[in-house]
Amino acid sequence: MCMKRKYHILIFLLCFSFTMIIGVLNYNLNSLFELFSTKKHIIAIVIYTLLFMAVYYTGIWVYFKSKKMGES
Repeated sequence: MCMKRKYHILIFLLCFSFTMIIGVLNYNLNSLFELFSTKKHIIAIVIYTLLFMAVYYTGIWVYFKSKKMGES
């Protein structure tokens, strides 16, 4: 399985956007800049983005693995 670079960037942007939406909905904020105001929020954004990316890549891996086994 070899993915092109644009798909990796798309996955990152999708996961980062989802993390930002959850961050804004979770906290009572007036703007996105307040979400980046403390180090604790930035660390949470990075961890959640990496977590969502891991789940997404695991799903892609399982999909291609099952597709490959179906062909055999």
